[in-house]
Amino acid sequence: MAEYSVPIPKQRNYCTRDDRLRIQTLFFNAGFTKDEIALQLNLSLCQVKYALAHQLTPNRRTPWDKIPAIFGWDCHVYAIETAFKQHIHWTVEEWAQILWSDESWIQPGRHKKVKVTRRTEIQRKIGWMFWGSISGLYGKGPGIFWEKSWGTITSNSYLLRIAPVVQEYALYRGLVYMQDNATSHSAKSTLEQLELMGIRPVFWPAKSPDLNSIETIWNIMKDYIEEKYPQYHSSYVRLKGIVLEAWDSITEGQIRELIESMPARCRAVIEADGWHTKY
Repeated sequence: MAEYSVPIPKQRNYCTRDDRLRIQTLFFNAGFTKDEIALQLNLSLCQVKYALAHQLTPNRRTPWDKIPAIFGWDCHVYAIETAFKQHIHWTVEEWAQILWSDESWIQPGRHKKVKVTRRTEIQRKIGWMFWGSISGLYGKGPGIFWEKSWGTITSNSYLLRIAPVVQEYALYRGLVYMQDNATSHSAKSTLEQLELMGIRPVFWPAKSPDLNSIETIWNIMKDYIEEKYPQYHSSYVRLKGIVLEAWDSITEGQIRELIESMPARCRAVIEADGWHTKY
């Protein structure tokens, strides 16, 4: 079988405020190095250093009365007094009825940067996108390795490749579909088509891993790949097989534990006044 090299993603020439918050969280709270952060977020080392040297202004945090729009809740100014606290008191059974979904960029070999003092540049590894879903009721849902021929994830490709899978899986089982607020998910054409398909998703904010239980699954999969297949390679076919193997290694117990953590995650967000948490 022929092997194909996977293209290296172009380094972004911009850094959003959300990127700066992620940089500061990874550096000050998660213990990532500057090189690791640059590799993880596909940014330059200069961008990372600038974000760390210029702290975000505290008074620019998201007001609580704006949270309903971010989460997709129709509760207006009562976000904290009604909807958010209501979610805190959800039972595990209620959280289990959500089909959590997300995409992640997965690389071969090690996903944590190993520092070598003789090297002054960051060598970016190849990788590919994987979309997956989990629920407390049914464990692992569909998992899709984003094929090379499909191109980037846009509104059109999301509707073509992901939406039919969600429709068949979630609606048949009575699950509520959760997707974050990424551009391909929240585009007007995406929302209109999802509604026609009978899918009314619950939106979670983009770049908020502490509020999406499936984010931890990506870390577990990447740790599995690093432990079992630490060698660097540039084979698309091999990478696909390894990613699917890592996905298959996820256990029902791991998923159940993540779903059961949702009340604590919501409380942590409130206690942190909307800022980063230990999750």
